[in-house]
Order: sequence, then C-alpha cells, then structure tokens
Amino acid sequence: MGEYREATLSEMLSDPIVLMVMAADGIDPREFEFNLRAAKRRGQSRRDEDLLIDMHA
Repeated sequence: MGEYREATLSEMLSDPIVLMVMAADGIDPREFEFNLRAAKRRGQSRRDEDLLIDMHA
C-alpha cells in the first residue's frame, strides 16, 4: 500500500478546485493563508504561556 500524507496548506491553496470554491465564496487565498498562519502563531504562543503558568503552579 502507498503511504498517505496530508496535503500542506500551500498545496491545498494551489489546488485549482479549492481556488475556484474560494473565488465563488469571495475568499482571497493570500488573506486566508495569512490569517491561518497568524492563528497558528497565536495558538502556539498561548500553549507556551500555559506551560509556563503550569510550571510555576
């Protein structure tokens, strides 16, 4: 059997069908990618803060 891996964000945002659906919904792919990456950074930051709080508890 072949090995399965999930598509990367860049791969998904370069897929013609995904781009057509996003265009139909009025979503700018560059803005969408920026917002996803920003949310990921904020999430990582919060987890780091939670770890520091747990360590001092």
